[in-house]
Amino acid sequence: MNPPKISEEARRRSMHGLDILENALILENIDEAINMVDYAVGTSAVTHRTGKRHLRTYIEVREFAEKVKKIDGNIGLFFGRESIGLTDEELSKMDIMVHIPANPEYPVLNLSHAVTIVLYEIFRAKRPKGKRKKMSREAKRVLYEKAFELIDALIPEYRRTPTKLAFKRVIERSMPSEWEYHRIMGIFAEAIRMIKECKKDNEL
Repeated sequence: MNPPKISEEARRRSMHGLDILENALILENIDEAINMVDYAVGTSAVTHRTGKRHLRTYIEVREFAEKVKKIDGNIGLFFGRESIGLTDEELSKMDIMVHIPANPEYPVLNLSHAVTIVLYEIFRAKRPKGKRKKMSREAKRVLYEKAFELIDALIPEYRRTPTKLAFKRVIERSMPSEWEYHRIMGIFAEAIRMIKECKKDNEL
């Protein structure tokens, strides 16, 4: 809103985004922008200020992003100036205030970083979640059978039971996909084959 004239330096720095810079909609004031959206969302690094806490009641950016995907309407993201951010007057016009948690010793982010983080969180929340094909119960049974066979061949008897339990818990926590199951099975099958060959050679 009401920006300085686009300089040659700005054009150079825009790189492949020059068309965006040149075609950006320029408004005179914040009220014009607010009237164009259904939800005005302001951002601020300062979450409290004496006597004005009500202006800075916020939600964190990840929580906001989760809410965005359920909203049916136009959302306007308002980022303040690099120097002072959004003023109290501007924040009072916002429907929601969003805060990006950062190191308390230096909680203020560069404007470009703040924009990147907010847009990334929105993208992350709205991205379709792909579903991996999980390993079936029968596949787990076969995996444990091969793993335990390998443990029996390599580990002293007194350590076998806790080792088998530890292996099983690692697998259950990691919830491997069917593809990962086949890769693991390949390793175990090859290891068991080599052990059996070594035993045959020793018996000769």
